[in-house]
Amino acid sequence: MNPSPISPPDEAESLVTITITGPAPMAHEAQAMIQGIITERASRTSQKVKISPPHVYPFVCRRRADFLKVANGGEINLSRDDKEKEITLSGDRETVGRVADSIRSCAAFYEGNLKSAKMDLPKRQHRLFTPQALEQIIQKSQCTVIVPPANEPSDEVHVWGKAPNLGLGLGAVVEVSEHSQYIANTALSTRNIVCQFSTHPFDPNTGSSTTHTYPYSREWIRKNIH
Repeated sequence: MNPSPISPPDEAESLVTITITGPAPMAHEAQAMIQGIITERASRTSQKVKISPPHVYPFVCRRRADFLKVANGGEINLSRDDKEKEITLSGDRETVGRVADSIRSCAAFYEGNLKSAKMDLPKRQHRLFTPQALEQIIQKSQCTVIVPPANEPSDEVHVWGKAPNLGLGLGAVVEVSEHSQYIANTALSTRNIVCQFSTHPFDPNTGSSTTHTYPYSREWIRKNIH
């Protein structure tokens, strides 16, 4: 059989020529198999959608179920990159494009409708707003919290949400900081306790006994002193 060039259907992409050499029946079968693979691969794609500004990202991620509905049964996989504030889509080419457009539209909606309030919080408490704490805040108040980078001197914490929810958001921030402060104070107060132990029996002649002072933790005392 003469060489048979096979090219991908998308002419916008770079072309690679595949030459099949061999008996005609087997060459035709191989050509059909290769074309089937090319067609299948061409129908799939992946795409990354960068969500900006950063305070919009948590709200967009919470709409995952809505994005899957937009797929309308088409093959789609969604994954998130919290560090880069990106959502990666993969699956059927048409479905990926449709869902990506929906994600961008959702981000634009939140960017135009969210309001912010700010409060000063000591820099040392900014680390309290872990992903878990932020998730609890958004579940409780429908607001998210943006803290400045650790290398910036600012103490300002920004709460983002719909205007009617900002009061709840600020309250949730205060609750997280106060709860953590309570834990820190409790840990400090229970770290060491000064205990006095008599090392010699009471001396009736001097009216005193010899004592030594040692610091012990409450946990050690509970286990060893009865």
